[in-house]
Parts: sequence; C-alpha cells; structure tokens
Amino acid sequence: GGLLAINIATKIKISKLILVASTPKFVLSEDWPYGIDENNFRQFSDALQLNLSKGLKRFVSLQTQDKVQLKALNQSIDKFPASTKALNQGLEILLTADLVDEFNQLKMPIEVILGNHDTLVPYRISNWYDKSKIKMQVLNTGHLPFLHKDFTL
Repeated sequence: GGLLAINIATKIKISKLILVASTPKFVLSEDWPYGIDENNFRQFSDALQLNLSKGLKRFVSLQTQDKVQLKALNQSIDKFPASTKALNQGLEILLTADLVDEFNQLKMPIEVILGNHDTLVPYRISNWYDKSKIKMQVLNTGHLPFLHKDFTL
C-alpha cells in the first residue's frame, strides 16, 4: 500500500501523505540498508505460494497477540480469499520497486506510522525517516500498527 501511495503522490497533487508501516524500497540492497533481506522475502513469498490461506494466517498471527483480533482476521481471510494473481503481482512489486528518489522529491507534509517490532518494514528505517525530517509515530507493535489500541491518523 505504501509504495502505491508514494507512486500516486508523485503524480497528483495531495495535501498530505500518511504512510503506515511503509518504506519507499522494500528489499535490502547495497544502497538501501533499511529493507528486508531478499532471501527472507523469498521464503515468505514461497510460503504464500504453497498455501495462500495458511500463509496469510501465519503472517497475521505474527502481527497480533490479541486472540479476539486474530480470530476476526482469520475469519476475514476465510471469508474474502485473496487472489493468487493479485498476490503474485504485489509480491513482484515489493521485490523490485525502488521509489527512494521519488520519495525524496515529494514536497507535501509526510507522516509515517511504524511498528517497532515490524519484521517486514524494519524499525531501523526510522533512522532514515528521522534524517529526512519526516514526522513519525512509533507504536509498540508489528507490521499492522492500525490494529494497535493507540493507532490514530
């Protein structure tokens, strides 16, 4: 979602950009120390390919400790199954997209909400956002900070 929002923000006039658990480049590289390791990403991607529903449920279970919330999320996964084609396209975007230069050109106010236990958008990205003078909100959560009780926009 964040890569899409950044891409849109480069094309149309918006008054503010709020990114939730997002980064302009998802995968680690020599020039981007804030992403996740490509091998870890591929393992995650492969697990989803083997059993999409099971993979999504495992992912969600790592993001929340709240049993009621987890049950509701799992029910949503069952009720609204993800499209394999859309998932594959999304994973390819995450693997290849690099919008760092585009992000640095944005002129509108930007706010980023991060989880300090996020395993997909590592918390160390906060160092880069801080150097870029980006307003940040950090919650004691994983990759789904909007599930946290203190999440606000």
